Amino acid sequence: MDTLNSQQRNLGWGLGATQQKQLSAKGPKLVHLYQLLLFTMPGTPVFTYGDEIGLTAGEGSASPKMVWDLEEKPAEGAEVNETVMAIQQQRIDTRKWFISLSDLRGKERSLLHGDYYSLYSSASSLSFLRLWDQSERFITAVNWGTTEETITFKLQPTEGVELPETATVKLSTDKNLKPDDSVSLDKLVLQPGQAVLLQFPYTG
Repeated sequence: MDTLNSQQRNLGWGLGATQQKQLSAKGPKLVHLYQLLLFTMPGTPVFTYGDEIGLTAGEGSASPKMVWDLEEKPAEGAEVNETVMAIQQQRIDTRKWFISLSDLRGKERSLLHGDYYSLYSSASSLSFLRLWDQSERFITAVNWGTTEETITFKLQPTEGVELPETATVKLSTDKNLKPDDSVSLDKLVLQPGQAVLLQFPYTG
């Protein structure tokens, strides 16, 4: 990301889309994390059909069947399959998460047009800052690893760009980091397989 962003801003980013594979192929439990990452990176997020609901391919199926009746309720008196209902609710939750990220990306200039600054990276985690002019600033932090990660935000000296002491949680998959919580930007503990989007205001 650091190298490509400095060379070319008009990039499309995807995880499996060019091979027509759903995000869930990378790990069903990480779908929300990957959606947050792609929507907040500079450039254009690229998804394939079904990514918005966490669709998974069936056994031996290269192209899973799209689910169009997501909100359909069981007929009155019909037997309810708890497993099927749980999968349906999971897909509904994933779609709501996807929509919230898509809406945020469309409304926030820092996510749509903003500059990119690397804050932290390791073999299993990544964090970066997006900012644009006098708009709200956003920090993405993701941990796709299997162990807890302590992220220490480090911004290279850049004229006119500084990190505050704290930021507010905008969106999070980590139960320890709830929306509207204030967190320290000294360091952040992120649980395995979790992602968080932080925000802080422009101060002139």
